[in-house]
Amino acid sequence: LQGELDINSYCESSAGTGDHSSALAKVCEFALNVRKKLPDVICDREMKRYWTVFRSTWGGRGTIVTDEENRADVVTAKVSYRDGQEYYDDVRIDGKSVDATAPELSGTWSDGEFATILAGLFLQSTKAEFHFEKEVTVQSARALLFRFRVQAQNNTFYFLRVDQKAWFPRYEGRVWIDKQTGQLLRLERETAYMPKDPITRMKTSIDYSEIALGDGSNLVFPIRSEV
Repeated sequence: LQGELDINSYCESSAGTGDHSSALAKVCEFALNVRKKLPDVICDREMKRYWTVFRSTWGGRGTIVTDEENRADVVTAKVSYRDGQEYYDDVRIDGKSVDATAPELSGTWSDGEFATILAGLFLQSTKAEFHFEKEVTVQSARALLFRFRVQAQNNTFYFLRVDQKAWFPRYEGRVWIDKQTGQLLRLERETAYMPKDPITRMKTSIDYSEIALGDGSNLVFPIRSEV
């Protein structure tokens, strides 16, 4: 898919002829055209991480005592979007510098929330299966809720990695689209249950909103995500 006409034709075809297919096609066009339409931008990213550490020790009379410790840290970074790619710089954990070329070495890490997760969902090779579910209310606006599913054999974009193991899971999710404007409001993506893998389940949610840029233009950007 090279030109805008090719993308529009592809999106209209892949959205099908079901209920509100034109709204889904519009979001598809936005996702795949974003590399050309989005200017080079820099934003601040703040990621709050939470996890629990469990320690088991032997207690009296052979019982096992489990201690629980809740931990948290804050990761900050400069994220730049240039020529359709995301780049991370000045990565810090609680204010201390981290290797920006391998931030995942600092612990649990995710990327792509700025633009590439959305674009990957609508790639031709992904073969995502969409269907309209119902109308809902999101932030006082009427929204169209679509569900989608991507089979593992078609997933060549979204991968999980722990140490030396990397794999491409089956996943599904939901997309919320403003009924009146056709603007993307929210995206959720969740893997199937994977009991034999180091990560048994992964879920990502991203909220979108129209943001005013310094040059006076307005564009839809992600404003919040949770993994």
